[in-house]
Amino acid sequence: MAEVILKENDMLFASRPKIAAGKYTTYNYGDMTWSSYGPYWVKLRKICLMEIFSGKRLDEFQYVRVEEMKSLMKSLYNSSGKPLLLKDNLMKLTFNVIGRMVLGKIYLDGEADNQVIKPEEFKSMIEELFVLNGVYNIGDFIPWLGVFDLQGYVKRMKNVSKKMDKFLETVINEHNEVKKKSNVNGKDYVAKDMLDVLL
Repeated sequence: MAEVILKENDMLFASRPKIAAGKYTTYNYGDMTWSSYGPYWVKLRKICLMEIFSGKRLDEFQYVRVEEMKSLMKSLYNSSGKPLLLKDNLMKLTFNVIGRMVLGKIYLDGEADNQVIKPEEFKSMIEELFVLNGVYNIGDFIPWLGVFDLQGYVKRMKNVSKKMDKFLETVINEHNEVKKKSNVNGKDYVAKDMLDVLL
């Protein structure tokens, strides 16, 4: 049975179902998580493998992981004797590492110098995105009920998508400004993170 599914009919089972979460939170199934298997998905996968998960890139960003781990240890040490949620600290570590590797900046740290979004808003937006990508939406399974949005999930998906659009637009504009300033000085711009590579 496994051979039939994984070898003979691999292409039939390679894509995810078309549900509301993919439509409203990822630009109509436009990211690697929700897009159907095909040339676009293969290209996205190749970019991720080369720009995030390659040995060279992981070595280049080792200092990021070390710095963020030191920051976590310092935070835990300063909180010794006080109750704390390890989950929140590990989430902060993960998002800080990912943020620095992909976007070139920390967005979940209250001490970070950025005006793009408040750390609480960013955390709330990311948590909402994760929750909405995993909810059981009745409209996905009984399509004629989808138009009524009985659980309110589609409305929430649209709201978080608007917030994410605003955030990403600001981040992209910041990267473009840095790139323009670099080119004005006559220097060739060197990509520092994954967003630079994509732009």
